[in-house]
Amino acid sequence: MTNQERIALFQTALQKQLQPLALLIEDESHLHAGHAGAAGGAGHFRIKITAQAFAGLNSVARHRL
Repeated sequence: MTNQERIALFQTALQKQLQPLALLIEDESHLHAGHAGAAGGAGHFRIKITAQAFAGLNSVARHRL
């Protein structure tokens, strides 16, 4: 699976679950090339989400969603 395919899967799942007001997914795999964890080739992504579902939740509770 390519990183673009992974991003599409992330977008679909996050849109369905959280109905975000804003969603940004960035492929940062190039920043981790050569690192031990990058050997599997699964990619490294930064995801920024703004969603009403997060209102009133602390950071741990948001991560659990």
